[in-house]
Amino acid sequence: MSYSRLIQAVFFAGSLSLFASPVSALNECDFSFDVDQESSALPAIRRRAEALRGYWRPIREAPDDVQQVARFIGRLDVCLVTPDGKPRTIDVGGSSRTLESPYVTTCTAALLPGNRLLANRHCFYEETLVKAGFRHVQEARINFGYIDADFTDEVLTFHVSSREVAQDEATDALVMQILGGDANERLGGHIPMVMETRATPRRALTMIHHPRRQPQRFSSGTCQIHPDQSDLPESSSLLRHVCETDGGSSGALLLDARTLAVVGLHNRAGLRPDGSGFNGGHKIAAVEAALNLGFEERKPAAAKAPDSSEVDAALALASAMAAKDKIDREAELNLVLQDFPDTRAANLARSLLEADRKKDAVKKAPPDRVVIGNFVDADAEKKDTQGPVVVEIIEDSVDVPETECDRLAADPMDRQKIDSVAGFYDMYRIDVSRAIPACELAVQRHPAEPRLNFQLARALDADDRYEDAMPYYQRAQAAGHVGSMTMIGWLYQNGQGVPKDYAEAERWFRKAREAGDVKAIEALAYRYRKGEGIGKDLEAAARLYRQAAEQGVLSSIYRMGWYHYEGAGGVEKDYAKAARWFRQAVEIGNHAASLWYLASMYSNGQGVAQDHSESAAYTFRAVLAGHSRALEQAKMPNTVELFRRELQRFLKKHGAYDGAIDGVIGPATIAALDAVFDTMSCDPDGGRPC
Repeated sequence: MSYSRLIQAVFFAGSLSLFASPVSALNECDFSFDVDQESSALPAIRRRAEALRGYWRPIREAPDDVQQVARFIGRLDVCLVTPDGKPRTIDVGGSSRTLESPYVTTCTAALLPGNRLLANRHCFYEETLVKAGFRHVQEARINFGYIDADFTDEVLTFHVSSREVAQDEATDALVMQILGGDANERLGGHIPMVMETRATPRRALTMIHHPRRQPQRFSSGTCQIHPDQSDLPESSSLLRHVCETDGGSSGALLLDARTLAVVGLHNRAGLRPDGSGFNGGHKIAAVEAALNLGFEERKPAAAKAPDSSEVDAALALASAMAAKDKIDREAELNLVLQDFPDTRAANLARSLLEADRKKDAVKKAPPDRVVIGNFVDADAEKKDTQGPVVVEIIEDSVDVPETECDRLAADPMDRQKIDSVAGFYDMYRIDVSRAIPACELAVQRHPAEPRLNFQLARALDADDRYEDAMPYYQRAQAAGHVGSMTMIGWLYQNGQGVPKDYAEAERWFRKAREAGDVKAIEALAYRYRKGEGIGKDLEAAARLYRQAAEQGVLSSIYRMGWYHYEGAGGVEKDYAKAARWFRQAVEIGNHAASLWYLASMYSNGQGVAQDHSESAAYTFRAVLAGHSRALEQAKMPNTVELFRRELQRFLKKHGAYDGAIDGVIGPATIAALDAVFDTMSCDPDGGRPC
């Protein structure tokens, strides 16, 4: 098939003669838009299309902002040749395959400023192909706008230099130059040169790519950083993820699903048919450090060192809040205003004094009346007013009733949480688009209420707005909120919104533990497990995790199950005990990873009697809870038939599937699983917003 709107390029004369070995007469490269039904030789000639079918979706179905970025991502076609132009046989996984010369393979590449392209180094120099003799790039082309196999007239194709501009073997990164045309001008720009330097486990990702030479696709729902990313040191460039890929996906950018900042560069497959393992890539920060591409770190605001006056003011405010006598409290709050007039603590002191004044006004007002402006109107709630009347809600901050903020952002482990709401164990399950405005309104109405300030901070924290979250954590802590101490410690531990300071983090964690926050015990366990700011000690970590688990901390309960499952940290390997801990995590908080482990254990008879029906039940619940590996396992076509039939029954009962209970994991079953996973059904106890 001919290429439409081909931008003609002038190649360097005799460029192939630059190679040490002479190349014989060249055949024409077979470039086309035909879909390759077999995975390309990149990476390592892996075939995973059957196991992963149905995961990625056409780019036309992507959100508008993803489609905007996708304009600058294209299919890179690379034509490789042997020195003598003859075929070569390659060995992959114990089987042989003969490749003709020229041989065309595909990757995904992103458009940078200056008409440069970023992809994987192995798109030109794949080890298996190089060893076989495919050492020379005869021609390369980049195709933008290939989104539909039936409509290729609008595809914009450019020639690409057959020699790289720059490369970095350590991060498998390659920079190429577009020749003979201005892609930046034709497309109106380039990918956003903004990067996210944090590789947080389970961070949701989006990937735009051309798997198996297909028209452009995007991966989202199951696409995230692998939980085992936490096992790598922060200094490592490696990035583990579970985004669905296949040959042709090499070189795709991994984008933060929320901000679309670039997180990494995908380069290899690694997920196994049983759902274990992970795909690989490299952090974009490491690629930037090696190649100086021009990416800038995404920051909500520049981190600032804490001002000593702010620290002194916070201490003074804490002292004022601790005063038991109302007169003393008022006097000390006024001193905060006087001594630290332009600090955050002064703003809070002013709000607290105003709240006290209004409470006194309410106490003096006759019953069944509301305060409106500066006068009292006994019929305010009954009037059909013609103009805008602002009713200022005034309530005693000691007994603030349930608010929308409580329903959307509470923490079940918060000792000061209101009893009538369940809350979300996982902060990242909070629906921040609803929770932040609800909590901002609640704090405006009740500025002195510790739990509301904490919940607003928690929602902002979940939205990666760390600098905005910190003052609300501080306000809550100053007002006596214990859990805020632990969260302040985490911000220092991770360097989020403040400079990273392990000593300061430990001080807050220990202070919170002494005050009775059991989640602080887990925070200290994490420090020992990771060896961050303290000597790595897995056994000490296990002891602390056990203490936290025995006091009901959900993630520590899961961690104890994991310790017994793996036999790590000096804990005996005991599948039966592991199953008991996992069940407890499921009962308390519908913990997704625990559901997944139980599904696997029932499938394999580890610590429990083998039961494929139970395995299907736990797998289905894990998919409902948003566990990507459970979704992958559920889609596998070669599992036990009973498991597949039971899974279809659960899907039908859930109302997502109306097909036959035949155990065939076909398109209808896969679509139903995707729908269940993407819906993320309401489950407040499991940490899913309602």
